[in-house]
Order: sequence, then structure tokens, then C-alpha cells
Amino acid sequence: MVVFLVMVIQSMTRSWRMAKKYMSQAEFSRYRGVSRATVTEYKKKGLLVFLEDGRVDVAASEARLDSSLDPTRGGDRSPRDGKPSAKDSSSELAKEKINELRLKNEKQSLEVERLAGRLIEKDPTAMAAFTLARNALESLLAIPDRLASLVAAETDEAKVHELMTEEIREVANELAEKAEGMFHG
Repeated sequence: MVVFLVMVIQSMTRSWRMAKKYMSQAEFSRYRGVSRATVTEYKKKGLLVFLEDGRVDVAASEARLDSSLDPTRGGDRSPRDGKPSAKDSSSELAKEKINELRLKNEKQSLEVERLAGRLIEKDPTAMAAFTLARNALESLLAIPDRLASLVAAETDEAKVHELMTEEIREVANELAEKAEGMFHG
């Protein structure tokens, strides 16, 4: 991944610096950030475009190199008789390594979040939520048993409403205290 990013940055830098359209092979090697021997290899493989005076046509050579070289290794990525090459398998290996590093980075980020208290484990949280919901259901279902005798003796509708509201608020407050204790204490 790092190699790929360096190659992308170098490519971007080259395009920003690309004031000269034509260069000598030595200038082109410095421009590409490769050795002169590598530029000579590019020349032997026909990957460079030259003018009649021997200078390198930068734009045309860049285009040819970018379409022919593996950006992660600087190597040839043209197919060989339709068979996967060693470079193809190394490319797959590089992709797997990048994926492995990405997953490792995600895992480390999650661990940092957990240690900072911004993440909680699912199972204990789910269990606490279930317990809270069960307590709420039991408390709500118990209201008629607690209020039945009081409501039966009451003839004033406003008083019945007040008794029921008070009981429901009491249950709600108890549940809020339990929830606060489960999730924050």
C-alpha cells in the first residue's frame, strides 16, 4: 500500500513538474526517480519514445510506461501468452497483503475506540437491554394488580386518572434509574 501511494505521489509530482516536453535519458531517469540502468532497460524494451535527436518525448514515454509497468513494482504488466505470470501472482499477493493490513488497521481503530469508551460490546449491552425490557414489562403488567382495589373504591374519575398517572410515572422513574445504572454506572 505504501509503495503504491509513493508511486501515485511521484506520478502526481511528475505531472506538476512537467515543464520540459523533451529530456535526455539522464534527465528522464532523475525525473522518473529511477536509475539510468532502468531507463536503458526501458529503451531496450521499447517503452520509451525518442525524437530524432535522441531526446526522450516525456509525455509519450510516460503514457507508454504507465500502461506497461506495474505501479507497485515498476515491472512489466503485459500478458504473456494468456498465462498468469509470477508478477500476476505477486500482484494478487500484494492485494491480499493490502487487504490484510486494512483489516488490521480497522481492528486497531476499533480497539482504540473501545478503550476510549466510545464503543461497547454487543452481547453485554443486548443482555442489559433485554433485562431492562423484561423489567419494564413486569412492572407495567403489575400496575392493575396494585391499583385494582384503589380504583374500585374510587368514584371520582379525576382521582382514578391521577392514581393511574402517578403509578405509571413511578414505574417509568424506576425503569429510568435501572437503565441509568445498567448503561452508565
